[in-house]
Amino acid sequence: MQRALSQLANGKTKKFVLTGADGNLGRVAADFMVDIAKPEEQVVITSYDLETLPAEPLSASSAPATRPLSVPVETDVEEEIPFLPRDHHFIEKIMMESGLDYNIQRNWLYMDNIPTLFAPSWKFCGNKWLSNSHDVPGAYVAREDCSRVFAALILGRGEPNKVYDATGPELVQQKDLMEWMCQQTGYKCEYVDMPDEELTKWWLDRGLPTDMATGDFSQLPMKLCIGDAICCGEMLGNGAMINTSDTVEKLTG
Repeated sequence: MQRALSQLANGKTKKFVLTGADGNLGRVAADFMVDIAKPEEQVVITSYDLETLPAEPLSASSAPATRPLSVPVETDVEEEIPFLPRDHHFIEKIMMESGLDYNIQRNWLYMDNIPTLFAPSWKFCGNKWLSNSHDVPGAYVAREDCSRVFAALILGRGEPNKVYDATGPELVQQKDLMEWMCQQTGYKCEYVDMPDEELTKWWLDRGLPTDMATGDFSQLPMKLCIGDAICCGEMLGNGAMINTSDTVEKLTG
């Protein structure tokens, strides 16, 4: 600690700030940042709710707890871009045109979302997975791997002004994932592919909200607005998730 304080006083210590350490990505990223940070690197962990900051990383790094600065952005984003990446697309454009050094991390669809968000809907749908992926596979990635990539990029482990795609190592179809889960659990489920418009109408007719903030999910099996639910399959169906990368291995080991 004394060495770190001395380096900070002499301007030799670099400060790296992780915002949103209470989130699904941030919690794991905070742990990994502390694990891989060099002695001359000061890790600052922030959260909207200071009580949610992870105790062990704070203790290990003596990182100060600060409140994050948020900047609201209003935008008219192109409607032809799929629902999920619309705001990301706009922010990336701002960053690239800013003149600042940057790293951009694009996370492929999380494997974690299948058992936690989609599988609970199968019984609601008559023991069926209603999907619009059109049998196109995707390089699903573990959310914790994305967290570790995030931590590495914050600490400057990436190349300047480079976009990193965080993907899984291989392509897999939703139907194959469903069948594997059924084999492990004994659950019987049918995979049914549907056109985007038909699947959208099916869920809207059963009350799936169009907005996360104001929607009523009390009678529904998953907490996804219609845009999220449809876009996950759409991103697979249009081939957007078909490429793999070595980002996770290169940045996290």
